[in-house]
Amino acid sequence: RRSSDLEKDSNFRYLQALVIMEVLGLGSIPTRVFPSLIKSERNHFNFKEFKDKFDEILLIADHRIKIRCLRLIQKAIIANINEKDIKDILSEIVRQTQGQFNEGDINEWSEIFQKALTVKRILKENMLSLSTIRDLLNEVEKYGEKYSFYWIQRGIAAEKYSEFDLADHYFREGIRIRPTSYQAHHAMAKNLMERAVEQAKKGDSSFAPYYMDEGI
Repeated sequence: RRSSDLEKDSNFRYLQALVIMEVLGLGSIPTRVFPSLIKSERNHFNFKEFKDKFDEILLIADHRIKIRCLRLIQKAIIANINEKDIKDILSEIVRQTQGQFNEGDINEWSEIFQKALTVKRILKENMLSLSTIRDLLNEVEKYGEKYSFYWIQRGIAAEKYSEFDLADHYFREGIRIRPTSYQAHHAMAKNLMERAVEQAKKGDSSFAPYYMDEGI
């Protein structure tokens, strides 16, 4: 089968999505949510056909689905997806989580949402470049803006560009949504420290003590 046919095949796209999400730290996906994982493909997706087709590399138990020998399969699958396709799959997955959980809820959808947007993990796994991650975060803003986690990830991405004021703005947005969020407060303090270090490196130490004190 030609690769162009494979790319159009929603079963193969679902396999790519499953591999991507597992590489990003999702141990497995509940079989009842899996068929609706990719918003644009869910109407063409046939779960039975998918299971038959990829039977040898799927592990389905306790109503959850995962990939066997993930790291081996990952090399074969991820190597053949370009960055834009990975971004599009993650964007589709985030769109599909909309309305499935509220701030502070912990369920399968909130976990999928968080794994799809965790900046440090996406970078660590060399899935997307930082600029493409920022594109992804911009793209899904209307699906993520009511969650503190989303703003923390935007802040982390901005901080990695040394855009400390912007990062601070995003972290504060996360805190506004969830005032008790340890993660947001910690990220904001770390951002102040990073900014102080950056200022000191540039030889501008006038603000550094202030940022250090604020950051501690």
